[in-house]
Amino acid sequence: AEPLPRHPPRLPRRAQMAAQGAVASNGEPSSLVDAQLPDLADRALAEAERHFDDRSSSWSLTKNEGDIELWEQPMAGAAFPMYRSALTVANQKPTSLTAVASTVCSAFCRRYYDSTFDRACLLQRGKDDGKAVIGLFAKPTPITPATFFMGVFGIKRSTADSGSERITVACSRAPYEFDPPLQDQLAACGAGGEIKRSSTRLWAFDVQHAADGALRMSMLVAIERNASWLPAFVIKQFLADSLVAGIDCVWQMSRAGMIPRSVVSFWNDEAPEHLQECAVAGGRVFVSTSLLDAFAR
Repeated sequence: AEPLPRHPPRLPRRAQMAAQGAVASNGEPSSLVDAQLPDLADRALAEAERHFDDRSSSWSLTKNEGDIELWEQPMAGAAFPMYRSALTVANQKPTSLTAVASTVCSAFCRRYYDSTFDRACLLQRGKDDGKAVIGLFAKPTPITPATFFMGVFGIKRSTADSGSERITVACSRAPYEFDPPLQDQLAACGAGGEIKRSSTRLWAFDVQHAADGALRMSMLVAIERNASWLPAFVIKQFLADSLVAGIDCVWQMSRAGMIPRSVVSFWNDEAPEHLQECAVAGGRVFVSTSLLDAFAR
């Protein structure tokens, strides 16, 4: 296992400057982003929870691989349906909740469960805990170009009357009016050029530890346009397979103890002053202050 540092890891000066890109060039956060971010993040989380909990006939079961189910729901005007993968594992310890969540919320771990992931950057940190504007870079593949997704990030932990606990992470596409006030941050992280914008509208992950010990995991993605030269019906199969493989990889990593042992941060190069040590899945790690609401309990 990776040893726990005695202090938050220090970053190279250049990386520290990029990680601190949550402020505009004048040193002040954008007031437009600050005003809209809390509501947009709450709406992304609410939509994600609604889709995760929806058991209506609007969802169709399209694949069943072992314990993993894949569901899809048509999206009006989109090239692809919304996909939701689900996996339930019985008789799990309460620490499995944060083990899975820390794997999902680690930029380092994401490269394993998301084969297209390149890196993530923080564009503006929200005033409210668990909210931010982020950038996600996807690597080019033989059939798709490199893309950039600017999203509103939200994370939430809740406890039901039954005693079950739940952590939900959601990223919804940020409005384009965020581009001008965040242009310096976009340029600093390498997204200010001609890189193609992702057509992803929503990505989310949900993990619940029920009172009976069952651990329920779900992953959701909504992609609107086909960015590939291949026809949509071919890409549709790739998307479906990626949701099944992704949720399986998250669980296999968590079960095997391949969870963050040093830093838990959804974006790369979190500034050291925004890391706080806390207990996660039975160990002590440094967690981004933007994620503390979900882990520091």
